[in-house]
Amino acid sequence: MKHLMAAMGVILLAAFTSFTGAGEAAPPPVNVSNFARAETDLYMGKAVKEGAFGQLRHRLEPAAIAGQDVVRMNHDTLCSMGVFDLAAGPITVTLPDSGRRFLSLQVLLQDQYTQAGRSEVPQWDSVSQTKARNVLLSLASLGGTGVMFGRREQVDPVSFLIGSAAGWGGNPPSAAL
Repeated sequence: MKHLMAAMGVILLAAFTSFTGAGEAAPPPVNVSNFARAETDLYMGKAVKEGAFGQLRHRLEPAAIAGQDVVRMNHDTLCSMGVFDLAAGPITVTLPDSGRRFLSLQVLLQDQYTQAGRSEVPQWDSVSQTKARNVLLSLASLGGTGVMFGRREQVDPVSFLIGSAAGWGGNPPSAAL
């Protein structure tokens, strides 16, 4: 068995420490500087609505193309997602011995970087978020991007932004087998 401890971070998706947005006059517009955060909040919010707050939600069947939790989801991999409030204390994830089968654990903070952090979730303007996503997907179709995923100091900032739309939550190259 492998044991992993997260004392100041997130396991699988992120740690929500508070939900904001109640009583705000208008949702904040989504633009180039905050798109990665807005996209992460969208996916984490979906996971929370499906019961993944404070516990792991296990997908027991491969995802159908029309039913992906995230863009570009692996169709041959069973996934579990969880969103945890680590302000309440650390969590431990125990990974079983997978033998020769693929096993991966990715920890993402709310800005989608692969490391720990604190999170607050505003209600984003969905119209500007969709507009930004579509523009970034157009850029992604051109190819030629650098390192999209990993720790803040490992990624190319422009490629990271494009990756937020084209492959949210992707593994860094060092984690790919």
